[in-house]
Amino acid sequence: MRDVLLVLTVSHHVPEQYDHCVMVPFGSRRLPVCGRCLGIYPLALVLLLLQITGRLDLAFTDPWLVLLLPLPAVVEFVGEQLGRWHGSNAARILTGLPLGIALSRMFVRYLLHPSDPLFWGIVAGYGGVCGLTAAFALRRRFGRGS
Repeated sequence: MRDVLLVLTVSHHVPEQYDHCVMVPFGSRRLPVCGRCLGIYPLALVLLLLQITGRLDLAFTDPWLVLLLPLPAVVEFVGEQLGRWHGSNAARILTGLPLGIALSRMFVRYLLHPSDPLFWGIVAGYGGVCGLTAAFALRRRFGRGS
């Protein structure tokens, strides 16, 4: 069970989709890590810590860059889910980097003002698009239900 939770935490892909992952050495085995998340979260975490400690100010990204930086990852995700193209881990990582920058700024905005309309608008807008696209793709992939 511990192994399943570990893999789902860093991969969230079924074994048939491990091509969406980078296989990272982990002890005596290789752990699948989501390619897109590999681009997003290390950068987002570093930038978040730099902002919280006052060593970096990304306020200049408000609001337009915070709105636009996630767009490459969203377009790549939606295109892949709809079968328009078969993405690559390089594309997932590269489009995750600007999303990581935006997320770090969004997290700071949220920490300062939990009801921040820019934060929640972006979460609702891009999250809604990606969530509905993924649901549509799953329904198409597995049929209309049993």
